[in-house]
Parts: sequence; C-alpha cells; structure tokens
Amino acid sequence: AFHIQEANLRELMERCGHVKAVTVGINRRTGQSKGYGFVEFENRRDAEAAYERYQGVELHGRRLRLDWDMGLNKKNEHCPFQTKTPPHPRQPIQSLCFTPR
Repeated sequence: AFHIQEANLRELMERCGHVKAVTVGINRRTGQSKGYGFVEFENRRDAEAAYERYQGVELHGRRLRLDWDMGLNKKNEHCPFQTKTPPHPRQPIQSLCFTPR
C-alpha cells in the first residue's frame, strides 16, 4: 500500500515469524512510499507462512500481491511476479516482495 512504512510492514510480517530485514521503496523526491517493498525472513518456513497469510489481503485499501524475491542474480532467468510457488528448495530464498494491486 502506498502509505505503509518499514516499521508497519515489519510489525505485520513478524506475526508470521522472525523478520531479518524490511525495505520499502521510497520516492526520493517526495519521500513517499512507491507502493512496494521487500521482507527478508530468518527462515523459509516463516516466509511461506507470510505468503499464505497475506497474499491478496487488503491493506490501507489496496490488495497485497506477494511474490518470491529471487535476488538480482536470478531476475533475468525468472520473473518473480509470475512465480506462484516458492523457488526450488535448494535455493536459500526466504524473501518476499509485496506490491499493491
């Protein structure tokens, strides 16, 4: 959602487990949220729980779309916005990307 701040997103996601890092995209000119962010969990199980719990949930009047963040090295190989299931278990991915619909 466009009004969410890192602290709010962290608080929301910590309901599903231990959060390692949270980043919300901020417009440098206006200082406002760009409406997307990244959440990195301590472990994959917590990230999966957040994905299941918050996919499509309304937040500040906007529905959340959660996708698996595959990192910069994998972005050319896969589009995380089309991924419906977590990446292969051998990949140490436990980050989610959220954007409002």
